[in-house]
Amino acid sequence: MNCPKLRCKSHAKHRSVIPVALSILLLAGTSAGAAEVMKPPKCLVLLSNDDGIASENLRDFALHLGPHVELVISAPNTNYSGMSSALGDWRGELAVSQIEDTGAIYAFSIAASPVIAARFGLWKVERLYHRLPDLVISGPNDGTNWGNAARYSGTIGAAREGVGRGLPGLAISVDRDKEPGMTDAALDLSRDLALTMCAVSAPILLNFNLPSEPKGGVSDIVMAAPDMDVVQIGFEMNEDGSSTKLKLAWREPAIPGSDVDLVQNGQAAIAILPMENEQPKVEAQFIRELLGAH
Repeated sequence: MNCPKLRCKSHAKHRSVIPVALSILLLAGTSAGAAEVMKPPKCLVLLSNDDGIASENLRDFALHLGPHVELVISAPNTNYSGMSSALGDWRGELAVSQIEDTGAIYAFSIAASPVIAARFGLWKVERLYHRLPDLVISGPNDGTNWGNAARYSGTIGAAREGVGRGLPGLAISVDRDKEPGMTDAALDLSRDLALTMCAVSAPILLNFNLPSEPKGGVSDIVMAAPDMDVVQIGFEMNEDGSSTKLKLAWREPAIPGSDVDLVQNGQAAIAILPMENEQPKVEAQFIRELLGAH
């Protein structure tokens, strides 16, 4: 895998000396089947979301990604959309259920917010594998989290928890179509980007939004600045002042070239989200080089 200098990790330290011994056996004419070959471990991925463990997007994506990585799922037991980084009602015993037939090695349903579900997943991965995952993914969300909508997203909140532990975090959100679920094109592109991110070691938070039918591959994803004024939140009081209604709207048109504009025009887009003091400055050029290498 081609990767920008100093920003990617190597699994070389995990490699066994057995492949060298196997080469000697082959040169000597000995059957390769007599030797046990230890391959470098697969990328260890923690997958969470805010739509809940029963989300069709989560299940389809897990089945699509699972054969290529060591996948662990830790997701809320129900929909917690719009929770951002809220802890929710965390007091008391945490209800945890293990789920089967998800496409993951392990899958856990957590009766808690996306942040708690992601934190539990990080803790559980450490107990199961004696190390942290290589990558934390949140989503794929049913609907976009573009522009300033990312501030309120539980999808973003879950991905941010990995970055807080020094890991790369990838939030995936798919624009809604008329039909539920993800198209093959959206599943393929999301999987390929996830596998690309497995080579990254920097604690960077990426917000990936894509249309329901994206065109091209990873190298066609565009780096974009988020439209930070697209979500308009207001309030309206009735005439007698007895009640107030929340008004949520999208500003039109989107800022040209922003993540919102790109996705609305059928183009997948990535925005780097700030992590305050939790992550170093990351050059946009690095991400451009990473995407362009595929």
